[in-house]
Amino acid sequence: MKRKIALLASLLGLTATLSFGAPILGGSLFVANTGNVTAKFLGHSAAYTNDLYLDLGIALATDPADIFIFRNHMTPIGSTFSLGNFTAGQELVFYVKVINTGDVWYTGPGSRNADGLAHVVVDDNRTGVIGTYVGFEDVFGGGDRDYNDLEFSFTNTQSTPSVPEPSTLGLLGLGLMGLFTAMRRRRS
Repeated sequence: MKRKIALLASLLGLTATLSFGAPILGGSLFVANTGNVTAKFLGHSAAYTNDLYLDLGIALATDPADIFIFRNHMTPIGSTFSLGNFTAGQELVFYVKVINTGDVWYTGPGSRNADGLAHVVVDDNRTGVIGTYVGFEDVFGGGDRDYNDLEFSFTNTQSTPSVPEPSTLGLLGLGLMGLFTAMRRRRS
């Protein structure tokens, strides 16, 4: 009986692990559901002045058509900005332009950045944050790697694209069915 309880506890632990993510260094942002996406400025610790943009271009490059969202030293904490409507699963590429140095750092993998390093942390489950948390590092070479030089969140986004996955309850159900099948075989 103790083994059965331990197995059940393991299954419950597995499903809890599958349903809660961890911060992702070099994470990307994807639209969760077709509809509006809103940005919220959470703060900054940067000495440098940073502007946040949504990249609308096909190639990664600053473009006058890109959407300016806010500047870290001038925007009041808690300010929100509607980015408009997007399709579910679409990747949204954001970047910070460091006014003092001219550097530009993108969300996503380090390959998008001039120094080859990831300059962003993305977290779908940050305590106290509604939506997806994003924190940038604004210094070439990774700086102090605290990823709080520019902090904001987005509604209706997630750090991974939407793909059909078994639900947590479905996995638990399959595990319980396996447990009961094993119990019945032992009794036979």
